[in-house]
Amino acid sequence: MKTYLWLVLFVLLFSLPAALAEEEQPVLYLPFNGTAQDASPHHLHGKTNREAVYTEGVNGQALKLDGRTYIDLAHPGCCSRRS
Repeated sequence: MKTYLWLVLFVLLFSLPAALAEEEQPVLYLPFNGTAQDASPHHLHGKTNREAVYTEGVNGQALKLDGRTYIDLAHPGCCSRRS
């Protein structure tokens, strides 16, 4: 039992710095400031399929969706995690 505890402690101590070093970043950030441009470091810009209507949002602008409007990112595999 004591050996098992030391092994777990050893693994935790050496994996913790690597986990802390990886900074989480959003994959996609669309502030809806009049466009469907991505403001994240990945620049996965999108296009609306039709004339988009922007309205006042809680914080800045919002995209008004009518059931027919959508944003096409056209980036296959953009949201998969890479190790």
